[in-house]
Amino acid sequence: MGGARPADTVTAVVRPPGAGGPPATGGLTTAVTVSAGLAPSTRASRPYVRQLGTSPRIRRSIVRRSGIRVSMRVADDATVVRIRVFRKLRNGKRTLVATAWRSPSRAGVYRTRLTNATLRRSLRTGSYEVEATPGASRTNLGTASRSGFRVIRG
Repeated sequence: MGGARPADTVTAVVRPPGAGGPPATGGLTTAVTVSAGLAPSTRASRPYVRQLGTSPRIRRSIVRRSGIRVSMRVADDATVVRIRVFRKLRNGKRTLVATAWRSPSRAGVYRTRLTNATLRRSLRTGSYEVEATPGASRTNLGTASRSGFRVIRG
Protein backbone atom coordinates (compact mmCIF):
# COMPACT_ATOMS: atom_id res chain seq x y z
CA MET A 1 0.00 0.00 0.00
CA GLY A 2 1.00 3.64 0.08
CA GLY A 3 3.09 5.12 2.82
CA ALA A 4 5.56 7.85 3.51
CA ARG A 5 9.25 7.96 2.70
CA PRO A 6 11.93 10.37 3.93
CA ALA A 7 12.64 13.34 1.68
CA ASP A 8 16.03 14.73 0.73
CA THR A 9 17.78 17.29 2.94
CA VAL A 10 18.97 20.49 1.25
CA THR A 11 21.84 22.63 2.58
CA ALA A 12 22.32 26.19 1.26
CA VAL A 13 24.97 28.79 2.01
CA VAL A 14 23.72 32.38 2.23
CA ARG A 15 26.25 35.20 1.62
CA PRO A 16 25.78 38.94 1.59
CA PRO A 17 25.39 40.56 -1.86
CA GLY A 18 28.62 41.18 -3.71
CA ALA A 19 30.53 38.51 -1.78
CA GLY A 20 31.52 36.12 -4.55
CA GLY A 21 33.92 33.19 -4.28
CA PRO A 22 34.69 31.11 -1.21
CA PRO A 23 33.80 32.56 2.18
CA ALA A 24 36.58 34.52 3.85
CA THR A 25 37.30 34.22 7.51
CA GLY A 26 35.48 36.76 9.59
CA GLY A 27 32.84 37.37 6.83
CA LEU A 28 29.10 37.13 7.27
CA THR A 29 28.22 33.65 5.98
CA THR A 30 25.26 31.60 7.22
CA ALA A 31 24.58 27.93 6.46
CA VAL A 32 20.90 26.90 6.47
CA THR A 33 19.73 23.29 6.42
CA VAL A 34 16.16 22.62 5.31
CA SER A 35 14.54 19.23 5.68
CA ALA A 36 11.16 18.56 4.16
CA GLY A 37 10.37 15.80 6.65
CA LEU A 38 8.18 13.09 5.16
CA ALA A 39 7.01 13.31 1.58
CA PRO A 40 3.78 11.57 0.56
CA SER A 41 4.05 8.43 -1.50
CA THR A 42 3.15 8.61 -5.17
CA ARG A 43 0.95 5.49 -5.09
CA ALA A 44 -2.68 5.92 -4.08
CA SER A 45 -3.99 3.47 -1.49
CA ARG A 46 -6.98 1.30 -2.30
CA PRO A 47 -9.79 0.67 0.19
CA TYR A 48 -9.65 -2.73 1.83
CA VAL A 49 -11.65 -5.07 4.06
CA ARG A 50 -10.00 -7.32 6.62
CA GLN A 51 -11.37 -10.06 8.86
CA LEU A 52 -14.47 -10.73 6.77
CA GLY A 53 -16.52 -13.38 8.44
CA THR A 54 -19.83 -15.02 9.10
CA SER A 55 -20.90 -18.13 10.95
CA PRO A 56 -19.29 -21.17 9.32
CA ARG A 57 -22.59 -23.12 9.48
CA ILE A 58 -26.05 -21.59 9.48
CA ARG A 59 -29.32 -23.50 9.80
CA ARG A 60 -31.74 -22.93 6.96
CA SER A 61 -34.55 -21.98 9.34
CA ILE A 62 -32.38 -19.20 10.84
CA VAL A 63 -31.46 -17.90 7.38
CA ARG A 64 -35.12 -17.79 6.32
CA ARG A 65 -36.14 -16.00 9.51
CA SER A 66 -33.35 -13.46 10.05
CA GLY A 67 -30.89 -13.50 7.13
CA ILE A 68 -27.10 -13.70 7.23
CA ARG A 69 -24.97 -11.75 9.70
CA VAL A 70 -21.69 -10.48 8.20
CA SER A 71 -18.85 -8.70 10.01
CA MET A 72 -15.67 -7.08 8.70
CA ARG A 73 -13.00 -4.51 9.48
CA VAL A 74 -13.30 -1.60 7.03
CA ALA A 75 -10.53 0.85 6.06
CA ASP A 76 -11.05 4.57 6.63
CA ASP A 77 -11.08 5.42 2.91
CA ALA A 78 -14.01 3.10 2.13
CA THR A 79 -17.35 4.88 1.78
CA VAL A 80 -19.31 1.96 0.28
CA VAL A 81 -19.07 -1.82 0.50
CA ARG A 82 -20.51 -4.19 -2.10
CA ILE A 83 -21.52 -7.51 -0.53
CA ARG A 84 -22.25 -10.41 -2.84
CA VAL A 85 -23.36 -13.94 -1.98
CA PHE A 86 -22.39 -16.81 -4.30
CA ARG A 87 -23.44 -20.46 -4.32
CA LYS A 88 -20.39 -22.69 -4.77
CA LEU A 89 -20.96 -25.44 -7.31
CA ARG A 90 -19.30 -28.86 -7.47
CA ASN A 91 -17.23 -27.97 -10.54
CA GLY A 92 -15.56 -25.09 -8.66
CA LYS A 93 -17.63 -22.36 -10.28
CA ARG A 94 -19.86 -19.89 -8.47
CA THR A 95 -23.30 -18.52 -9.23
CA LEU A 96 -24.40 -15.13 -7.95
CA VAL A 97 -27.33 -15.31 -5.53
CA ALA A 98 -27.61 -11.73 -4.27
CA THR A 99 -25.88 -8.33 -4.18
CA ALA A 100 -26.20 -5.71 -1.44
CA TRP A 101 -24.62 -2.27 -0.97
CA ARG A 102 -23.78 -0.80 2.43
CA SER A 103 -22.33 2.56 3.54
CA PRO A 104 -20.21 2.20 6.70
CA SER A 105 -20.33 5.35 8.83
CA ARG A 106 -16.72 5.05 10.05
CA ALA A 107 -13.62 2.90 9.84
CA GLY A 108 -13.20 -0.16 12.03
CA VAL A 109 -15.43 -3.10 12.78
CA TYR A 110 -18.61 -3.06 10.72
CA ARG A 111 -21.46 -5.53 11.21
CA THR A 112 -24.50 -5.87 9.01
CA ARG A 113 -27.27 -8.34 8.33
CA LEU A 114 -28.34 -9.36 4.84
CA THR A 115 -32.12 -9.57 5.15
CA ASN A 116 -33.29 -9.35 1.55
CA ALA A 117 -36.40 -11.54 1.23
CA THR A 118 -35.26 -12.97 -2.11
CA LEU A 119 -31.91 -13.94 -0.62
CA ARG A 120 -33.49 -15.55 2.43
CA ARG A 121 -35.84 -17.67 0.28
CA SER A 122 -33.21 -18.71 -2.27
CA LEU A 123 -30.56 -20.03 0.15
CA ARG A 124 -30.94 -23.79 0.18
CA THR A 125 -28.66 -26.29 1.90
CA GLY A 126 -25.16 -26.21 0.42
CA SER A 127 -21.92 -24.24 0.30
CA TYR A 128 -21.88 -20.47 -0.19
CA GLU A 129 -19.37 -17.65 -0.26
CA VAL A 130 -19.69 -14.02 0.87
CA GLU A 131 -17.57 -11.49 -1.01
CA ALA A 132 -17.09 -7.94 0.32
CA THR A 133 -15.55 -5.26 -1.92
CA PRO A 134 -14.98 -1.79 -0.42
CA GLY A 135 -14.65 1.36 -2.47
CA ALA A 136 -14.58 5.11 -2.58
CA SER A 137 -17.74 4.93 -4.72
CA ARG A 138 -19.85 2.28 -6.42
CA THR A 139 -17.76 2.58 -9.58
CA ASN A 140 -14.32 2.83 -7.90
CA LEU A 141 -13.94 -0.38 -5.89
CA GLY A 142 -10.93 -1.84 -4.12
CA THR A 143 -9.83 -5.40 -3.44
CA ALA A 144 -12.42 -8.08 -2.66
CA SER A 145 -12.31 -10.33 0.42
CA ARG A 146 -14.11 -13.67 0.61
CA SER A 147 -15.42 -15.96 3.31
CA GLY A 148 -17.20 -19.30 2.96
CA PHE A 149 -20.12 -20.72 4.90
CA ARG A 150 -22.56 -23.62 4.70
CA VAL A 151 -26.33 -23.65 4.99
CA ILE A 152 -27.40 -26.82 6.77
CA ARG A 153 -30.76 -28.48 7.35
CA GLY A 154 -32.82 -27.53 10.32
